[in-house]
Amino acid sequence: MEKLLSVPQLMERWDCSRQTVIRRLQEMRHMERPWYGYTSAVEEWERSKTVRPAAEIRTEMMRAKLQRRRA
Repeated sequence: MEKLLSVPQLMERWDCSRQTVIRRLQEMRHMERPWYGYTSAVEEWERSKTVRPAAEIRTEMMRAKLQRRRA
């Protein structure tokens, strides 16, 4: 069985209020009353909210632009 994270655990992990945790849980696979988030769903949600540094994105865009010019 997959590990579940409670609201207090997620409040500590994300450093936010109970309302914010519940709002975020509603965006992913979860259990209601009592509120719990599946570990895999929480990690997937965190990955979806993570962005790469602007310099890395710019480099990738320039590489794609140069490839189009060569084609």
